[in-house]
Amino acid sequence: MSDSSFRRVFGSVVPFREGEAVTGMLMFIYSFLVMTAYNIIKPSAASTFIADVGARYVPYAYLIAGVSIGFILYYYGRAVGRIPKLWV
Repeated sequence: MSDSSFRRVFGSVVPFREGEAVTGMLMFIYSFLVMTAYNIIKPSAASTFIADVGARYVPYAYLIAGVSIGFILYYYGRAVGRIPKLWV
């Protein structure tokens, strides 16, 4: 599908400028696939955790995951702050 035909089909929903339609389509497809994978993997990972460890420890797993993600994002933000913005 070319840029102009994509803009013609989806132009009423999302106003694309010249040359943006293909990039927008690829971004949509990427987001859709990431969300689909997340919605498939999360329940299977949770059920595997419950089967191996037990439902009693699920809240602790979410707490540990949240704290870990907090630390990772903090140090990632500090590291990105030292790198030129064009490289990020």
